[in-house]
Amino acid sequence: PIEGISAQDFKDLLKNFKLLKRDFDVEDFARFEARVNEGLTEIHFPVRYLDGRIVGFRQVHLEDGAVVESTYPDHDRQSILPFPHGLYQAQHSGSGACILVSTILDSVAVSKRVRAPVVTLADPG
Repeated sequence: PIEGISAQDFKDLLKNFKLLKRDFDVEDFARFEARVNEGLTEIHFPVRYLDGRIVGFRQVHLEDGAVVESTYPDHDRQSILPFPHGLYQAQHSGSGACILVSTILDSVAVSKRVRAPVVTLADPG
């Protein structure tokens, strides 16, 4: 879990992804159940189906210096994935509205600033 890393590791993680400390806290990532690899170059977020079970993960990683987001496991388009991240939380929030964003990092940043649930659109593949 991301909340288990040191303050310095969290700063290094933000630096690796070129994210500003003022926009992110460990708690923001913890609310999304984020996990990081030992090298602090990957962030994994579980994607839950409407019943709460995990059906996949959104992975944020670096590729040639660019931040890339992908969904895994990779399934055929007729399958349940890609599934929007945050839909389970939005359904169970009791809110009549939600905010749609294009990336999981946008979702983390926006969710700390608004009361409405934030849903990340499915990876267009």
